[in-house]
Amino acid sequence: MLYRFRYRARNVNGWSAFSLIAYIRAATVPARPPAPVRDAVDAASIAVTIRKAADDGGSNVLGYELYINQGTGTTSFLKVMSYLGDSASHTLSVADDGLNPG
Repeated sequence: MLYRFRYRARNVNGWSAFSLIAYIRAATVPARPPAPVRDAVDAASIAVTIRKAADDGGSNVLGYELYINQGTGTTSFLKVMSYLGDSASHTLSVADDGLNPG
């Protein structure tokens, strides 16, 4: 829900004009989305499904970011630059995302 707020001040001489209007959405950050799901795998690509968060926090989710860890024993994740954040599925490839073939 989008609310509009304004206010004014008063002194011994009376009330001021109203402030400019502020638009405030009664929302919080969305809930943590569930883990991605593997759709398909072959020697050159991995396809995943990005599932929606169960709670949008009161405001439409505008997009998602997908991150990958190459599984080499490090704990760092890199953002998947080929994923634009607006699709429910994405295919990562050796050519576009630096996956190790095979």
